Amino acid sequence: MPLPREVERIIGPCINAGREVLAVVMKGMAERRFDPGWTAPVPSSVRYRDLTILQATELRRGIDYLGTRDDVDMHKLAYLGVSWGAEVVDAAA
Repeated sequence: MPLPREVERIIGPCINAGREVLAVVMKGMAERRFDPGWTAPVPSSVRYRDLTILQATELRRGIDYLGTRDDVDMHKLAYLGVSWGAEVVDAAA
């Protein structure tokens, strides 16, 4: 399912209540698939570390973008991870 429809399905009530939403399409997600033949790295590998750094960088870029907008209060940000986003953040905790 394309990300805009997935966001609407999962957090539509928050959007309808006036919340703003930023969805980051990280490398490996449906709209940005890994190259054919890609295999998931072992958590103790350098490939896993590099993938984690890439994901953190992409999320930070999204947050930096929000900081450029006058209509976003950077003191009221929240993170909602679903699917892979919840798994990655949970594993890092």
